[in-house]
Amino acid sequence: MSAPSPDTLLLEAYQAVGDPSRWDGLIARWADALEADSGLLFTPGDQFNHQPMHGHRYDFETAQSYGAYFHLHDDWTLTARSRGLFLAGHTGSGEAIVPQNRLRRSLFYNDFLRRMGQEWLLCSVLFQAGNRQAMPETVLSFYRRTGRRAFGRGATAALQKTVPHLQRCLLLHHELLRARADRAQIESGLDQLGLGMLMLQADGRVQFANRQAAAVLRAGAMPAVLPILQQLDRRARLGQYTGQRLATALGPVFAISTPGQRPGSTQPAGAVIWLIGARHSGQGALTLAANLFGLTPAEQKVLALLMQDQTPKQIAQALGIQLSTVRTQLSALLQKTGVRRQQELLRLIAAFPGG
Repeated sequence: MSAPSPDTLLLEAYQAVGDPSRWDGLIARWADALEADSGLLFTPGDQFNHQPMHGHRYDFETAQSYGAYFHLHDDWTLTARSRGLFLAGHTGSGEAIVPQNRLRRSLFYNDFLRRMGQEWLLCSVLFQAGNRQAMPETVLSFYRRTGRRAFGRGATAALQKTVPHLQRCLLLHHELLRARADRAQIESGLDQLGLGMLMLQADGRVQFANRQAAAVLRAGAMPAVLPILQQLDRRARLGQYTGQRLATALGPVFAISTPGQRPGSTQPAGAVIWLIGARHSGQGALTLAANLFGLTPAEQKVLALLMQDQTPKQIAQALGIQLSTVRTQLSALLQKTGVRRQQELLRLIAAFPGG
C-alpha cells in the first residue's frame, strides 16, 4: 500500500480535531509517510506522564520510566535546550543535535533507547514552554530502529512543511476539548442547582438547553411553551429583559431573559433564558440574581439598595464607603449581568420572581 500524500495527511489532521480517538491513527499514518518505525506526540520532561500522549507502535508501559527518571538524562532534549533549539517550529534530526557516536555511549541510549527500539530521531517542536496559547510543551517525534538508515533531508523537509498546520490543528483540538469540559462543568453545576438554561437562535430554534431546561420544555408541551420563550428572546434582542410565568407538568416555572453577550460585543444579542422552578422562586430576586451571576456580598448590598431606588451617593452614605467604591461595584454588577446601564439592571432584576 502506498504512503498517504501530504494533503491527505493534513486533511486527516483537521478531521481529528476534537476527537482524541483518531490521533493514534493519525500518528501511524505520518509514520508510514516518513518510513518511521514508531512515532509519538508528547510533552517532554517531567510532565511526560501527566499530559495526554498519542503514539504508534510505542511501548507506553516501558516509556513510563522516561517521565519518572530518564527525562533527566535525555541527551536529545537536554542538548537541544542548551543550544537554544527547543523553539516552536524547529524541526531536525537526532544526529544533528547529538552525534550518533556520542549518543551510543550515553546512559540514555543504552538503558532507555535500546529498550524502546529507537536509534534515529526526527522531531518537531510544536509548542515550546510558556507559549501565549497556554498549550503544554509539545513535541512530535518519529523513530527508526537500529539497522536502518537515519532520516534524510526529504523527510525533514516534509515534516517541517506540515508544522504550521499541525500547530493549528492541535490548538483547535485543545480549545475544543477545553470548551467541552467547561460546558460539561457548567451543565453539571446548573443541574445540581436545579436551574434550567436555554438559548435560542435568531430564527427561534433551540440552540442550547441543559437537562433541566429540556425537562421543562417536555413538561410544558413544547409547542405551547416555545412561542413564549421565543417572544422573550426577541425582546431581549431589543434590550428588553423580562420574565414570564409558565404552566408545566412540573408546576409553575418562571422564565427570565438575561443578556446573552457582554457589553462591547458587536455580535447580535440573543438572550440566556433561565427557567426557575417553584422551589427557587421563594428565594427572592436578590438571592436568585446573586446565585445566577456570582455576585459578591458587597455587590449584593449595593444591588439591594439600588432596588430601593437609592442613588450611588445615598448608597455610599448608607454603607459608609467611598462613592468611588460604589461606582466600582456598580461597574462590576453591569459587567456580570451583561447590561449596559443602571436602569437596565433594575428592569432585569424586576423580572425575577419576587423582584
